[in-house]
Amino acid sequence: IYDDIKTLLNGNTANLNYIDGDDVKTLEAIIESSTPYKGNGIQLAKASKDNLTKKVLEAIKSEKEIFNTKMDAIEKAIQDSDEFSKIDDGQKRQVQKIILETKQKVKEERFIGNIRDVTRNSEDNLYSDQMNLMSKWLAPKPKSGKVEEPQAKYIKKSNIRVEFVKHELTNEEDVEAYVEALKEAYLERIRQNLKITL
Repeated sequence: IYDDIKTLLNGNTANLNYIDGDDVKTLEAIIESSTPYKGNGIQLAKASKDNLTKKVLEAIKSEKEIFNTKMDAIEKAIQDSDEFSKIDDGQKRQVQKIILETKQKVKEERFIGNIRDVTRNSEDNLYSDQMNLMSKWLAPKPKSGKVEEPQAKYIKKSNIRVEFVKHELTNEEDVEAYVEALKEAYLERIRQNLKITL
């Protein structure tokens, strides 16, 4: 039991920061004790170990479910796009391969922080990156002596900086002013031939 506790603490250091409760402290106290075998400490520690193991596994499962829900929505949005319907089967497989590789990476991951990083990165970049890739494939090929229209590129709304002097909205006028600033920021990107992903 003592060895199992040490293995649990050493092998899940990165995950333990995400777990609530006193189980970690109980186990650390046993490991740090010079006489862990005295009294009923080991029995209490075993209960904490079993509880902590269950919590870690449930937390990992929960993070993977959150990732899968968000990834499914991103995948559907990509597949429902006009661009996806226009690219050839080989290109569709290439787009699908990136999505499948990301899903496989999370499926094999056992650290909560890493799962959250992949989820965040997928939300921030995966859709825009794939839409830009498909847009590039579909862009008209330049003909000699003729200048082609620049291809549209995709930008995520969170990457658009809104110029606004205040740091909080406290009344209707603030909201109206912010909405106007937001509108101008978005229109500026549209004028630059960018498409904004929501």
